[in-house]
Amino acid sequence: MNASVFDDIRNLPRAVSHTVLCALVLGMTLTSSAEETSQRIIFLGPIAPRILEVEISSGPFSIAATRQKYAAGLFQLLDQNKDGELNETEAQRIPVSGRLLSAAPMLGETWKTLDNAPQDGKLNLSELQQHIEVALGAAVSVEKAPPKLTQTVRLYNDLDLNSDGKITAEEVENGLAALHAFDFDDDETLSVAELQPFPLSVLQAQQQKQAVDEPVPLLLINTEEELALAAERCVHFYGDNGFVEEELATRIAGRQARRFDKDRDQKWDARELAECFKATSAEIRLSVSLAPPMVKLLSEPTQRDPHPTLDLGGVPVELQSRNTRWMATSNVGLLKTTRFANADADGNKYLDEQEFFGLQVGNVDFATVDLDGNAQVTRDEIGQFFTLDGLASQSRVVLSLSDETQTLFDILDQPAEEGMGVQDRRLQPKEFREGRAKLLEYDLNKDGALTEHEFTDSFMITFMQPQLFETDPRRDAAMQNQRNPNMLEDSTTGPIWFQKMDRNQDEEVSWREFLGSRSDFETLDSNQNGYLEAEEAELAEKQRI
Repeated sequence: MNASVFDDIRNLPRAVSHTVLCALVLGMTLTSSAEETSQRIIFLGPIAPRILEVEISSGPFSIAATRQKYAAGLFQLLDQNKDGELNETEAQRIPVSGRLLSAAPMLGETWKTLDNAPQDGKLNLSELQQHIEVALGAAVSVEKAPPKLTQTVRLYNDLDLNSDGKITAEEVENGLAALHAFDFDDDETLSVAELQPFPLSVLQAQQQKQAVDEPVPLLLINTEEELALAAERCVHFYGDNGFVEEELATRIAGRQARRFDKDRDQKWDARELAECFKATSAEIRLSVSLAPPMVKLLSEPTQRDPHPTLDLGGVPVELQSRNTRWMATSNVGLLKTTRFANADADGNKYLDEQEFFGLQVGNVDFATVDLDGNAQVTRDEIGQFFTLDGLASQSRVVLSLSDETQTLFDILDQPAEEGMGVQDRRLQPKEFREGRAKLLEYDLNKDGALTEHEFTDSFMITFMQPQLFETDPRRDAAMQNQRNPNMLEDSTTGPIWFQKMDRNQDEEVSWREFLGSRSDFETLDSNQNGYLEAEEAELAEKQRI
């Protein structure tokens, strides 16, 4: 797509052009201030639903101001002749969805439906803003977060060698040997990536589909449509034959629930329940700030915890807020530096279409980012495009609900003692050996084994703005580190020879890692557990000296 709005910018000195770009894309309404949006939501707990009222502040710029900035930036991008209006050719390039994503359909001839204020055969900024407001959708939405990767590792069933549905301490202690076939890099540790049953790309697609297909027990109840949907979901979840009983209606609305039972049958259908939701005051009132991140209970003015946990209908739910605006800037910087340098195979300071794939931004294509249409994508074009698109991604607030069950991997991947090791998303030999003690902490019926019903569920509602990319470049880099042991941070524990031998950085040296004789290994292994620990290596070093 051509965009002559940036032509003059490229001819300015770098520092000046950067300032002009920021004014164009980010500073069109610099006097904008944060505005709060009030939202009523309902959480369908296992015992009963709970109604909450939330005042959400998005930070320095309101959602409306962010959308206005994005529309102004898009208008400048489309206005190729810089005459302050969009002619027919320019208006046809407006994206239907509002965002310039890969293969995104354009309005084409339907742009004329936007030409209404005034109807003059061209579009002004106000007319484009009206389209953007509709295209980007509701300012607040609810989504189910895809489960974290530890939820899908193959561990429980593979450790249950006798298939009795229980995991014993002995099965955990022998776990590394039982799962040795999955140690693909042969480093005597098992990472999250190695224990996945499917390739990462397939798994992420499955998780995204699951997040979309499964009903979310968290719903907005502000409009008539939202109230009707929440009531139907509530009847389906708690009711029988299209009704809920008086006990549940009373839990929701107290004694006034009876006045919504129009036919006096002591049962509430979806229509009656929707009226009940509409008239019932919220049990919990919250103030949520995205920047700085804070969730505050308005009933507790002295609250100190920035992410409180509440009992919502019989289940504890943690509430937290995340500031993701800095991530957009950070990830754009990552694309312009590390990713660009790695993708620029011939070092000519621009990316051709083949090299562009090295940026790994799957939802954006080469032609869209090539703003001047010269078949070359430069660092400046990457910064310009993704800075603008970042405004579109940040133009709504998402209530993300995560529902995760505690996993055996999470239980084992913990420090055995204070100050020893961290959760590095790898299971080391020591963690398998010490699994017995950890297992007993979660053994609710004290039978010496763990069954799946003993793993607790964890709910969390996160208030945030969507991140810029479908996949986070920094998170992907962290996953790559888990796959590649050579990229792990060097150990600093024990003598130098111990650190060099400890190739998997688990702060132990196994016989396979040891470079000396078997007799030397057994002599150094004073506790005879089959591994040299840092303390044993340091003792041997002192004795040698």
